[in-house]
Amino acid sequence: MSLDTIACLFDPQNLLAITIDDLGKSTVFLRQQRQHFELKGKKEYEVWYRDPTNKQYKPKLDTIGGTGFLTSHNGKIYIVTAKHIASKLTKNAEVLWNTALGEMRKFTFELLHRKLPDSRWFYHPLADIAVHPFGFSEKADHILISEKVYWNSEKEISLGREVCILGYPLLLGIDKLLSPLAKKAEVASWLTSIDRPGLNKELVFILLDEDLASGYSGSPVFTSPGARFQGSALVAGGAKLIGIQSMTMSDQTGGKISLVVPITYLQQIYETKPFKDYEKKIEIK
Repeated sequence: MSLDTIACLFDPQNLLAITIDDLGKSTVFLRQQRQHFELKGKKEYEVWYRDPTNKQYKPKLDTIGGTGFLTSHNGKIYIVTAKHIASKLTKNAEVLWNTALGEMRKFTFELLHRKLPDSRWFYHPLADIAVHPFGFSEKADHILISEKVYWNSEKEISLGREVCILGYPLLLGIDKLLSPLAKKAEVASWLTSIDRPGLNKELVFILLDEDLASGYSGSPVFTSPGARFQGSALVAGGAKLIGIQSMTMSDQTGGKISLVVPITYLQQIYETKPFKDYEKKIEIK
């Protein structure tokens, strides 16, 4: 599959009606397979099995995955996900996404790096967010999220505002068709810091009142545009990308909340010297 076919800009503010399906086609599934190990005594051993059809031995593999989405910056296409997901991906990891017509496509990062030899993950130094070049063609075949719909941190997020999270929890929705699962929640806080072990006090988060299953990490979190519906369509624009799902916190009472990394941290990555230097190299080519 050629990487020359990339994406079309998706700007809900320019549309009369926005559907969850439209937003879902901007998501990607990031899949990593790795050798399965079992602990015997104090040692870990690789697990292999014999294929009954040809009697050959094959390694038993575990599949881990996370969600990301396609976006644009300076006319180029990027994958965004959580840093803790990106850091686990090797050259053999796969990216799966849908075309604008709903056709699933995939490639490995090894193929991507051959196409873009200088490409790599760019991480925020503190926040749980990462970005990777996806491709640079102007051909329009896939949907991505425009920076025009990023939430502005200077504007207040109302408590109780409904949001929609789109992703691939529990390895669901990744069979013959790529079908992201939509989860509704409500904003439970304005921008807030958290004084807990393992979290930097300098960081701020948006909290959601719902806990999210494994696999939603890296998922885009959208505000609903006033919760006005006509059929399945969200009407009058106004949907905003406020951030990405990072993690879930819980206590001994069973209460759980989700931590969303504000999308403004992605814009901070764009302003770093390594990222700007990379973009200059691409422009020279």
